[in-house]
Amino acid sequence: MTSRNLRTNLAKAKGLGSSNGGAHHWLMQRITAVILIPCAVWLFFLGYAVSNHSMSEILLVLQKPYNIISMMVFVITCF
Repeated sequence: MTSRNLRTNLAKAKGLGSSNGGAHHWLMQRITAVILIPCAVWLFFLGYAVSNHSMSEILLVLQKPYNIISMMVFVITCF
């Protein structure tokens, strides 16, 4: 027994979502990419600056407010 589907192609596609959701996703991806550029540069220079320090000195550097905030922005934006 075969079932015949009498719905048109337009009727089948109507419930599958709209093109508006993709535009929002595209915009959010571009915004996070722009935010990640200075964060990645900061992380590179921070890593270079503390490369020869001990772990306790690195923790002291990371405890500064601007370093904590920059690290939080980097991690949140990555996710």
